[in-house]
Amino acid sequence: MKKVRSVKQQLAIDSGVYTGRPANKDSKRQRGMKYLDEYSNTKREFIIPAMMKKFDIGKNYAETIHATWRTQNKETGELIVIYTVKDLKRGKPVTPYIKKEFVVETNSSQTQTVEGAKLQYIARQQENATIVNNL
Repeated sequence: MKKVRSVKQQLAIDSGVYTGRPANKDSKRQRGMKYLDEYSNTKREFIIPAMMKKFDIGKNYAETIHATWRTQNKETGELIVIYTVKDLKRGKPVTPYIKKEFVVETNSSQTQTVEGAKLQYIARQQENATIVNNL
C-alpha cells in the first residue's frame, strides 16, 4: 500500500525542506540507535546489556533495537561484509568453514570475497607448513 502524502508535504519533500518529524528526546529506541552509532564496533554480547542498563529496557527490546540498527546499516552500506576461513571452534580443530561477519571498518588483512578468504587460508597453511619443515 502506497503512503499518501498531502500536497504540502510533497512540495516540502520536493523542495528539500522536509526533514521529517523532530526527534523525540524521550524515545528509548531513538536514543538506542544513536548509542549504537557511537559504539558501532562493540560486540553484540556487550552492547545489549549496556543498552539494557542505560535505557532501563528489557533484553528483548534491546535485541530488537540492535537488530533494527544492523538491518538499516546493512541496507545503507554502513556495515561491510567480510569473510574468513575458520578451522577452530571453541579451541578445537574442525573442518574448515567460511565465516561471514559484518563490520564497520575493515583493515588490509580482511577480505570481502569468499575466494579471497580461501586464498588467505591457503597462504596461512603454507606458512605454517614452512615453519614446521624448518624445525
